[in-house]
Amino acid sequence: MVSRYLITTADQRTWKTEMPLLFLGKWCLLYSEKDKWETLEYECVPYHWNDREQLFQDYQYMSGFYERTLESLAESLNRYHGVSHSLRYWRIFIGPWLYYFIQMVFDRWQMIHRAVEGYDISGTTVLSIDPESLIPHHFAHFGQFYRGDDLWNHWIYGRVLETIGGVPLETVAADDNLIPEQIKPHSLRRRIVGLGKTIVKKTLFLTDYLSKSNDYFFISTTCSILDQARLGLALGQLPTFPREPVLSPIHIDRSVRDAFSVEMDSVDRFERFLMQLIPAQIPRYYLEGYKSLQNKIENSSWPVNPKVIFTANAIIGADYFKLWAAEKAEKGSKLILGQHGGSYGISKWSSNEAHEVSVSDRYISWGWTGAERVKPLPSPKLNHVVNRLAHDPGGRVLLVQAATPRYSYWLHSVPVAAQLEDYLEDQIRFAECLSPVIRDELLVRLYPYDYGWCQKQRWLDRLPGIKYDSHVNTMYVSIRKSRLFIGTYNATTFLETFSANFPTVLFWNCKQWEIRISAQPYFDKLRSVGILHETPESAAHLVNEIYRDPMSWWLQPEIQEAKNQFCNRFARTSDKWLQEWKEDLFASDKDADGDYKL
Repeated sequence: MVSRYLITTADQRTWKTEMPLLFLGKWCLLYSEKDKWETLEYECVPYHWNDREQLFQDYQYMSGFYERTLESLAESLNRYHGVSHSLRYWRIFIGPWLYYFIQMVFDRWQMIHRAVEGYDISGTTVLSIDPESLIPHHFAHFGQFYRGDDLWNHWIYGRVLETIGGVPLETVAADDNLIPEQIKPHSLRRRIVGLGKTIVKKTLFLTDYLSKSNDYFFISTTCSILDQARLGLALGQLPTFPREPVLSPIHIDRSVRDAFSVEMDSVDRFERFLMQLIPAQIPRYYLEGYKSLQNKIENSSWPVNPKVIFTANAIIGADYFKLWAAEKAEKGSKLILGQHGGSYGISKWSSNEAHEVSVSDRYISWGWTGAERVKPLPSPKLNHVVNRLAHDPGGRVLLVQAATPRYSYWLHSVPVAAQLEDYLEDQIRFAECLSPVIRDELLVRLYPYDYGWCQKQRWLDRLPGIKYDSHVNTMYVSIRKSRLFIGTYNATTFLETFSANFPTVLFWNCKQWEIRISAQPYFDKLRSVGILHETPESAAHLVNEIYRDPMSWWLQPEIQEAKNQFCNRFARTSDKWLQEWKEDLFASDKDADGDYKL
């Protein structure tokens, strides 16, 4: 067996190109840097979650481990902060960070073990990094690390290697720290529109001054401004649009970190490692900044005693809202959460969906059912796009592409880590199978955040004549200029085109976008009528046939029936959605025990 030098990330400061290399994963091999690695002598460790059944089993294990860890961490935080909050309180506030962190660290741990056990490793370079620089301030800051920052992942891999031993470590000073990849800003047009919406919210509805005594609190609802205003008026209160305040940076207090610990009995080596890593990585606003965040909430202009709190988008990443909601929920406010995108009720597994349902008193779905607290209602978000996506018979064929970070993050049934390369390859194969005339009319809308995948360059290398959507306009504008929509992933986009009855062809690898059993019959029906395809070649063959008049194909009775059955289950809309929400969701009468009726 050839002895190889282990490389854990794409940070080339750790590479020793003069010797045989072992790359821990394809995330090390940036497409933009091909000229620097494709001629090297190297092997790449096979990804452990290429076995998707193992991925699902690991997800189930980590779900149970998360519950045990949350209990221990809640006890530690209560003790440290001198409070006695419930497990639900801490689940709302810190739960998303904890299960994200567990799932990411478990992946890093497993890959290092796979490399150490399967290869003869001569050594590896570990960069000397100030660990305090990698402690996030809050969840949103944490996102800058996990979305693809090589330095943060390198540090995690280094901690795992130090713990398990068996690999010679060469420590090298990191003269400068790589800046986490910044999220690409929206186009100037979209930023101007967003600024205009903010001005409208502030000036017309005097948000910060009207919500203090409201019974119903709305934030990040996915409703349009008008629809949210209508909902507030229907409930007898003036419309308000509260904003999540910007959280200032928090300094690390070494004495605080040293005094904090999480205790949990376990014979499992990974679990013990995780217990040691949590105090070193728990966000600052959960530890050093907790009291200051509580003080902000006590002086907030948000309602003091709301009956109902409703959000769709704020329950995962908005730490100020989560702490406020946790405080109010302990005092009796009802927390109602709403579906905010696609794959919910569909994906075989989804950490975010499981969390959102578990912390809510009532969860609003777009038609699907599950736990008793899940209530299917029409989606205001989808209802809003129904009349906005008119079909252009002479327009282009629009293909919308997805992307995910190079390193695994929270788990749901999508391509994980380097598996996205297979997904990207499928998109190009689809275009290659189109007739030259149709290919010339294809418009590719790349995912706005590249995550280091070099999406556009991959297309240019294979099909240099392909046209791209520049993101100057919203996706809705691009759809309105199209005759046919090509959906390539299980998320929100095709639910919107289905709702608008817009001609749509879907294709994706069903072995990497697993569907839960309850949703399978609806997808089988889409497949049987030719809407859904499992290969890019099959989808392209259909597009070649229907391109001239896709609406005639789309309006066939069997296709409309399959689409309508699907929408009723997963993309429900109604002209009377406001009345249904008011009657079914925000009824204010009491039940026999005097509790708020949901």
